Amino acid sequence: MLYVASVPLHLYTFWIPYAQHFRSKNWVVDGASADITQWGDLDGVFDQVFDINFVRNPLQNPLAALAGIFATLKHIRSLVAEQGYDIVHVSTPTAAFMVRLALRGERSRTKVIYTAHGFHFFKGNSPTRNLLFRGLERMAAGWTDALITINREDFDAANSFGTIAPGKVRLIPGIGVDPAKYRKVPETIRQELGLEPRQALLLVIGEMIPRKRHKDAIDAFAKLTDATTHMAFAGDGKLRQHLEAYVHSQGLSQRMHFLGFRKDIPALLSASDVLLLPSRHEGLPRCILEAMCVGTPVIASDIRGCRDLLANGCGVLCPVGDIEGLSKAIQEVLGNHRMRSQLSRRAAERVKECSQDILIGRHEEIYDAVLANEAPAMEFVFPTTPAVESES
Repeated sequence: MLYVASVPLHLYTFWIPYAQHFRSKNWVVDGASADITQWGDLDGVFDQVFDINFVRNPLQNPLAALAGIFATLKHIRSLVAEQGYDIVHVSTPTAAFMVRLALRGERSRTKVIYTAHGFHFFKGNSPTRNLLFRGLERMAAGWTDALITINREDFDAANSFGTIAPGKVRLIPGIGVDPAKYRKVPETIRQELGLEPRQALLLVIGEMIPRKRHKDAIDAFAKLTDATTHMAFAGDGKLRQHLEAYVHSQGLSQRMHFLGFRKDIPALLSASDVLLLPSRHEGLPRCILEAMCVGTPVIASDIRGCRDLLANGCGVLCPVGDIEGLSKAIQEVLGNHRMRSQLSRRAAERVKECSQDILIGRHEEIYDAVLANEAPAMEFVFPTTPAVESES
């Protein structure tokens, strides 16, 4: 089997437990992405790794993307033929389109599976961009042996394409989290930040890029009435300097902490009172799953993925860009111990269905079914729970 993504970070973030599992069952499991041979954190994870020259955002430089498209397609075909893969499992939209285009005539020998970690078309996006990306995904779905979606909106969209049989579209809640890793651990982060025991800490996890809308979190924070509350940002990206400058201009530097890229997410979540995710769009946010495991309440945008995980009492949802609503939600959750307990308890029940072991098993069922030319098992159904009660 070959796992493919546009960038090695995606394979590092999501697919290491899967590669380890299937290698333990004597599968040969390789990995491929742009510059993967330079990514030291993946040393020893795969049997072999191969560089494929994907462009992550081809619309930003279409001429350069077109110039290399034919060489990349030829490279993919020759790699798959030489290695004799039974399954190619691809993620990330650009890599997924390229791989499926390259292998569209080879599926009698090699099965192609695509996990959509959030289609690039979605409710609330530009109609023009939606038309373009939906058209590309609809076309490529016809070259796919199994299309795995991770939220209800994408599942319904894929089933409406008309180019792939409904039985080949699956709904699975992401790639799972390891409950043994994401659990409450002793707090050290608060000492690192110099916080007193009663000072609340808000946490934002994510790459500092426009769709994550970090500025919304900052603006909502600025409206809080409790001047002792702090906020920490875990992640890096092209907007970091701009965001730091904005925080400084608002006079909030003493209470807002830019931590950069971190690998100690369980410790960060354990030290935090609330996780915020004000994103414009997501697939099925891993940071929310991690927070649900640890027991940290979540406030997030009312969008696909977040809605699937947090609806009906497992978290608090706010409209995208509603700064006032986000700030009020933060104050309500911080000021309501009973509410926080309910959010944590119900989230803990829901996230049990998203454990890594269960979802690796679901993927194994899909692989076996695809190799046998059978329809995979029935899709996952997101559970529902009662709404959170307010204090009287």
